[in-house]
Amino acid sequence: MRDVVASAEVTAGQPEVLTGHDRMDRPVRWVHVLDGPTVEGMLAGHELVLSTGVGWPPEELLPGYVGALVRAGAAGLILELGAHYGAAPPALVDACRDLDLPLITLHRRVRFVSITEAVHRRILAAQMEALEARDSVHALFTELIRTGAPADHIVHEVARLLRSPVVLEDLSHRVVTYASQDEDVSSLLADWRDRSRLAHARGNATRSVAVVEARGRRWGHLIATRAPADAGGADFVLSQAAVALSLDRAAGHGADEWLRLSHQQLLDDVVQRRLSGIDALAHRLEATGMPLHERHLIGVALRQQRFRDQPQGPLDAAAARAAVLSAAAATGADAVCSEVSLGAPLILAALSFPRRRAGPDADVDRFAAHIATELGPQLHLTAGTVATDARGLLNSLDESIELLDLTNTSHGSTRGAVVRATGQELPLLLSRLRDEPLVQEYAESVLGPLLAHDARHGTDLLQVLTAYLQTPGNRTRAAADSHLSRSVFYQRIAVIENLLGRSLEDGHTIASLYSAVLVHQQAGTG
Repeated sequence: MRDVVASAEVTAGQPEVLTGHDRMDRPVRWVHVLDGPTVEGMLAGHELVLSTGVGWPPEELLPGYVGALVRAGAAGLILELGAHYGAAPPALVDACRDLDLPLITLHRRVRFVSITEAVHRRILAAQMEALEARDSVHALFTELIRTGAPADHIVHEVARLLRSPVVLEDLSHRVVTYASQDEDVSSLLADWRDRSRLAHARGNATRSVAVVEARGRRWGHLIATRAPADAGGADFVLSQAAVALSLDRAAGHGADEWLRLSHQQLLDDVVQRRLSGIDALAHRLEATGMPLHERHLIGVALRQQRFRDQPQGPLDAAAARAAVLSAAAATGADAVCSEVSLGAPLILAALSFPRRRAGPDADVDRFAAHIATELGPQLHLTAGTVATDARGLLNSLDESIELLDLTNTSHGSTRGAVVRATGQELPLLLSRLRDEPLVQEYAESVLGPLLAHDARHGTDLLQVLTAYLQTPGNRTRAAADSHLSRSVFYQRIAVIENLLGRSLEDGHTIASLYSAVLVHQQAGTG
């Protein structure tokens, strides 16, 4: 309506809007000239009516005439003054105001045919543009189907086309993937599952929804959270995207594919620090179905164990991920789990355990036992500090990854066991300080004589010292770990003490050397 009244053909008649100022955004489907006394059967809905008033019923019947226009779905009424009325009849104005029908008077005569031609030309052009846009959308999603585009790429394309945040959820209202556009992630995903259930129950008109289904089976919903002005166009885009998503699922990617995608995107963003804040992380975790309130939250990581006496085999990521999810279910935990690549591939998982009397350590032990049962003891499993909120869980995930590198070589004593952050505080601290010049200088000054001797003579004194420091009270075991006889091992310990000018029986010396060895090892793996 507003665009029609602002057109050159209408402004030539000096239009004046008398009623319905807040209804001027109504769509106009067609323009119809109506000067007869009746309305019934003349309109189909959303027409802009043009009239001179000639042939209208008497003024006392005009309220009924306006009511008929409204019932027929007229978008508005333009009355040209001069031919029959010098001014708009008060009864007409009152009726239009009462029924929220826009009434516009023209104070100068215009050719109605000029208005109808101009408006119809614009309408037809807009319809042609909409058809071309639909062809373009159809071609886009056909190409996405042909190339096997993943669900997250399809969702981002929908968000780009609609300029609206878009969320793909499963039938439990867990977020599979999303594109936030210009909306804050915390605002978009806060309490998502509860809000989405409520919106589905009430039929929320502020968002557009398409069901993702194929062969009579529903898999989820594709939702544009801000319904665009062109609802029909939005519905078409969503329906085309839903077809693409349905074919992606029906193509045999498996029921686990959406869950895998959801977990992968979340943990990739955690590892790469593509997070807009802790609140956003909390909302994303909850939107995937992980409870955070009154829970024990733990980050765990695993990859193929590296033994000195065996080559490191490849990690079967699919089997490892399945084992983690199975172990989580068996121990009553909710899990977000995915393969991530940080140098070597590893499996990273966030676990949420109910608070139980036995405590989180027992839960982690049971979890590790299930992993070992399913995959064998050849996996290196680490667990971060137990947390109670999203910030603590983020730190726990970081610790679990760091521990993989800090304890990535075993002498056989930890096969099938879990390495916890508890008890590894010093290695973790030094890992975070290893790039500090003072720390590097400290390690070099403490170990310098030993490193120089090994470099000059090709000896393995640093390796022997490392084995000793790992089990300082058990020289027999340290000798075995070094693959040396006890007599040879004792001789080399004597050489080390002589080079360093320190006794390896002294606690302060052991602490100092152990810290220096950790820094040296971490510098070699950093």
